[in-house]
Amino acid sequence: MEDGTAQGLCPDLMAAIERIEPRVRFAGYQQARSLLVIEDALETGRAGAAAAWRCGSRCRCTK
Repeated sequence: MEDGTAQGLCPDLMAAIERIEPRVRFAGYQQARSLLVIEDALETGRAGAAAAWRCGSRCRCTK
């Protein structure tokens, strides 16, 4: 995340899906949100889909 803007695999995947399937639109993925906010939105129906990447013990990213 840089300057509050989500970056990485998940936002890239959502943008790619939108490009190849114009009937699908994701909203809100352009800005990073905490896991708690995402979970609450899913539970309350304010979000229909979410994506997240969690680094594991073998991750080589720079975090």
